[in-house]
This record gives sequence, C-alpha cells and structure tokens, in this order.
Amino acid sequence: MRTSTKMKSETRPKRPKMTRWSILKWTMLFLAAVFVAVNAYFYTNQEAYLMEPNEEPTGYVERKDLEPALNRFLTPPGSVLQDDRNEEPPGVGAINFQKFVSLTQPAKGTLFYLHGNKGSMEQCRWEIEPFLKAGYHVWTMDYRKFGESRGPVNEIRLLGDANMVYEEILKTEQIDIIWGRSFGSGIATYLASLNSPKRLVLETPYWSLPDAVGYTRPFLLSVLFRYRLPTNEYMEYVQCPVHMIHGNADEKISFESSKRLDKLCGDLDLQGKLHKIPGGMHNFRPSEKESNQTDAAFETALMESLDLKLEMSRKPRL
Repeated sequence: MRTSTKMKSETRPKRPKMTRWSILKWTMLFLAAVFVAVNAYFYTNQEAYLMEPNEEPTGYVERKDLEPALNRFLTPPGSVLQDDRNEEPPGVGAINFQKFVSLTQPAKGTLFYLHGNKGSMEQCRWEIEPFLKAGYHVWTMDYRKFGESRGPVNEIRLLGDANMVYEEILKTEQIDIIWGRSFGSGIATYLASLNSPKRLVLETPYWSLPDAVGYTRPFLLSVLFRYRLPTNEYMEYVQCPVHMIHGNADEKISFESSKRLDKLCGDLDLQGKLHKIPGGMHNFRPSEKESNQTDAAFETALMESLDLKLEMSRKPRL
C-alpha cells in the first residue's frame, strides 16, 4: 500500500509555477482591459462626463438677490423641444437666456457671458456680479440640459445655439465684450471668430477640450472626443483684442494653455494680454475671506479687461 501511494504521488502532475513573465503578462492584460473599459465608458457617456448641469460650480455663492430684467426663450431651427428628461420647456423655445441690468448708471456697455460646465445661470449669478458692479449690462444663457434649456446636445448644436442667442441680442443692442469662463471659453472664442465684439475675455481658457481634459485624465484618448472646441483654431479668425485671465496653480486646466494662447495671439498679430493670477486655482474669484494677493490680482485683471478705453500694444510676430 505504501508503495502504491508513493507511486501515485510521483505520477501526479505538478502545478506550473507563475513566472515573473506570466505575472507581468496578466497584469498588462488586466490594465489593458481597464484602459479599454474606461475609454469605452467615456465615449458612450461623454455628455455626462463633460457637462454637469446639476452640480454647483466651483466657488459657488448663492445670489438670489440678483434677478434678471429679461428672461427669454428661443427655438433653434428644426430643434426637438424635448430631451431625455421628457419635460416640456416652461416657455416658448428650447434655449433660455437672460439679461441682467448694470448696478451703476449710466451703463458702460453690454457683455455676453458664457459660463462653465457646472451649474445653470441661476447658480452662476455670483460670477456675473463683478460685471454688473463695473457698469455692464450682462446677457447670459444656459446650454441644452442646463437650467430651463432643453433638447439633445452635441458640439454643433452647442455652438449654433450660442450664435443664435448672440444674433438675437444684436437685434436690440450692441455686444461690447464676450466673456467665456472655463468650458465657456471655447464657445466664446467661436462667437468672437464669427462676430465683431470690441473685446474677447477668456477666464481659465483651454487650448482645446481634449487638451484640457488630458491635463487631469491623460489616459483618455483624444480621438474619442466628440466635443473638441478648439480654441486655438477659432482664435485664427478673431479680430478683436483678447484678454486671458488664468491662475498659475490651476488644478483643472493647465496655466500652460493660456501661455500657448498668448503666444498664438502674438503669432497672429492680435492685441492680447495674459493676466497671471499668482497662486490662483481654477476658481480664483474673490472670496469672503480677507483680501490676498490672488484677489488683488483678479481685481486688477478684471478692471483692465473691462476697460474698453485701455489700449494694448500690438504684439509683433515672432
């Protein structure tokens, strides 16, 4: 019996040992599978990733005391008024836009504000307060799926809606300044490339949307982006002076984006100025805390960007 047991143990096949190469191979296969899954999820859920209409914007401050003087709706040609929420818009039209009247009179001009990828116009009212205090009437709008705006969204519709609202405003008054913040900076540059404002102001702008997202999510393939918003390409058709305001400690959109755009303005022989906010993160708007270097730098940039009488030297081509 002992001999038989010994023979069975000797004939039993040995389990192969995991070599370093095998471990590396399976690890690489696992990481590749995760990489593919993450990019596939991003591609199919791009709008949810890039746009967060129900999230409070960074630095949010509630300002219900700021009420619009006009609240209007527009219907894009051939648009579908219902989206996946299956709700009818409260007014006639799919795109909601509003006008806020300057807090000082007489007003210095009119500004069209394009907000970021978080929150509706109501949640972004605190962002336009400095413009109202500086003597500007402010028009702003909600992108589709934001606030009361409705309808399926893509890049062409996003840009088309903004230009439609811009042209509607021009029927009653001139727009002096287009101001785009973060996500809205690409849309603002697009509008300036088609129209003739006196000034374009870009707050925390990006070179392009894939470039911006790649700063914090380098594993997402740029070829998968259905939303590109190439600010650099739109800039080639801009004819007005350009101001860029950016914190050099921005954790979401690299400060290098503004440096590259500033250089591009020089290459294009555009009047441009980059306002660096020392220590400024993605939201460098003044807080209710004591004034500091960041707040002071933003106030200076704000006043210079809004001063239409301020002449900027033309940059020579490099």
